[in-house]
Amino acid sequence: MTMNKAWHRAHPVPARATLAQRTAWHVAHAKACGCRPIPATIQRRLGAAATPRRRLRYGVAVSLDGFIAGLKGEYDWIVMDPAIDFGAMYREFDTAVMGRKTHEVMKAMGGHGALPGIGDTVVFSRTLRPATYPRVRITREDPRRVVAELKAKPGKDIWLYGGGKLFRYLLDANLVDTVEVAVIPVLLGAGIPLLPPGGKTKLVLADFKRLPDSGIVVLSYAIPGGVGPAPRIKFIRRRAVAKRATKKR
Repeated sequence: MTMNKAWHRAHPVPARATLAQRTAWHVAHAKACGCRPIPATIQRRLGAAATPRRRLRYGVAVSLDGFIAGLKGEYDWIVMDPAIDFGAMYREFDTAVMGRKTHEVMKAMGGHGALPGIGDTVVFSRTLRPATYPRVRITREDPRRVVAELKAKPGKDIWLYGGGKLFRYLLDANLVDTVEVAVIPVLLGAGIPLLPPGGKTKLVLADFKRLPDSGIVVLSYAIPGGVGPAPRIKFIRRRAVAKRATKKR
């Protein structure tokens, strides 16, 4: 009796086996006999089941009248609230993507232009020189292709940090999965819009939090058809919010 037949008799295929059980059986069989790889049908199904589900999340602060920055990129209107745990927020991501203007605003704030604690910061620009900004990844490639490749890799979610034009470009390519905004209680009157004009996109509210101390309202929306569901808002310190709400009663 050959080794192959002997192994088959000693290790029959489990009846009504799940995909994982059948895969484990074929892996063990291939190792023992060296005669048959995992069938292509199971490989395809296993690959589909194991495909990473990274979300591309557009997360920004926005004025009540829909601007993410002033006409000259000003951001001094964005108020801070001690209830926001920025460390917890940043830990939800390991990659960030942004346009050149957003990167320049970050450089103006000090530092090297990369987001703290996020390993890979990708900046799309046709003019910036990569050698000048070693702490970030400058690329001239099509953002649609780069982002699609990033989403296909394992890892945490990807933060679409800005700006509005990049958001519109990736939204039209059906690559954006969530829209998460912190609405600041201010009217700018003019500035850089959250989203340039274009097609309509429906959103589904997933979560919201109101911060009494600052008047900020944090909203999390899912885009139907995207990688979902949208995340719950977990970076708000509940004790801080509850404490301030109790004081105002």
